[in-house]
Amino acid sequence: MLSSQDQWAVMCRARFLRWGQPSCSFFKSSVWHGIKQHVPTVKMNSRWLIGTGHSVLFWLDNLLQEPLVDMFNFPASSYHLFTAPVSKFITNRKWKIPSSKLQHERIDQVVIPHQALEDRLVWCTSKDGNLSAKQAYAFLNPPQQSVF
Repeated sequence: MLSSQDQWAVMCRARFLRWGQPSCSFFKSSVWHGIKQHVPTVKMNSRWLIGTGHSVLFWLDNLLQEPLVDMFNFPASSYHLFTAPVSKFITNRKWKIPSSKLQHERIDQVVIPHQALEDRLVWCTSKDGNLSAKQAYAFLNPPQQSVF
């Protein structure tokens, strides 16, 4: 849902997310009630592979091990101020980040492809980057170790 261009995913993002985070508003929806509780888990266990950078928010999306707003401890109430896409920080396929910014060295390690590819959200523990229903179930319901 967070990166798919399928019609249902685009609609869900537009209706239920604000600045990439679950909205605090109440929505009459049986589907959203089940999804909402898992959005933070998906965000914590996935990462963006940068292509053009147009689909990824520089401050709010996970480029490194956590979003930059979390690294800098910005309050959630200020997230609406941090909506610049990654593409605004790339010039001629190189990072263009003011030197005063912390984490500059880590951001420089994020690879920018030589050709224009689509941005892609990948599930970190998956071999192919995709999160299947089977993997999601296994992640949320890990096997119990016997006490014997």
